[in-house]
Amino acid sequence: MGVLMVEHDGPDDEDAGEVIGLASALMAEDRDRRERVDLKQIGAELGVPAEYVERAERALRRKRAKRKLRFRIALAAALSFGLLGALWWNYERGKQTARANAVASQPSPTKLRGLVVAFDLNRGSGSARDASAIQARGGNVITIDQAFSDRVLAGVDVLVLLESRKSPFDEAELNALKSFVRDGKGLVVGDLGWSWVQYEHKSLEELPANQLGKALGFAFTNENIGPPGALSDEIASNQQTIVQDGWAAGGIVLTGDRARIILRDDRLRPMAGTLDAGRGRIAVFGHRGILDDNPWLFAWSVAYAANR
Repeated sequence: MGVLMVEHDGPDDEDAGEVIGLASALMAEDRDRRERVDLKQIGAELGVPAEYVERAERALRRKRAKRKLRFRIALAAALSFGLLGALWWNYERGKQTARANAVASQPSPTKLRGLVVAFDLNRGSGSARDASAIQARGGNVITIDQAFSDRVLAGVDVLVLLESRKSPFDEAELNALKSFVRDGKGLVVGDLGWSWVQYEHKSLEELPANQLGKALGFAFTNENIGPPGALSDEIASNQQTIVQDGWAAGGIVLTGDRARIILRDDRLRPMAGTLDAGRGRIAVFGHRGILDDNPWLFAWSVAYAANR
């Protein structure tokens, strides 16, 4: 999922005052002890920002008889009830800002107007929900019920392959599909490797989607993975929960410098991602149910594939 960078505000005077006050109160009973304490060393051990340690050190330097153990307890308590709360609030605020920026910069699923989105009905299938997710956002939906060729794919902006596995692709079709993507068009693929092996009793190499993926940089594995877990900030939106209605996703593998995982299971194993191939873009999902049950994500994937 990407690295989230959060810019923290400077220390708050009220928070710093609470730290100093709590430390002073807890150590008041030990003033008869004359033990020198290296606050910077302790702060480093506890991972406390130096600016907070320096502020506490200036105030506590005026006090005498600081017992090291009491200071550790006081500092830990102060972090738990004061600074840690302030830092966490800043972190959450920064996270919300980063997520809002990601949403603002991502390909918007509402900008599908004029796109021609084709569903493969020759080897695979579509659904009324899949089509409506595109039509509701201004896209034009067509179906293809014949072998792929340059002529058949002419005028299509994004091709959708949902379990397109009724028969293997021949060499001419693979060449047409590779040219379609590498020349700048979009591809959305949803399939399931483990069900192909378990129910079709065929190897993963024979899965038509893997035949195409071998040339474009993706593959479906035989792994049966867990429920949806971590959703990438790249596609964070008001719908941050993936709906799951009876499907069990399979694993995927993506290659290339531009490959990114956008959805993982509860053990952080990838089940959906995006990649580039030539001038085209591809979105890959380890089960078509991910798209069927989450129209907003399907629309996002089409917008992404169309580079909108």
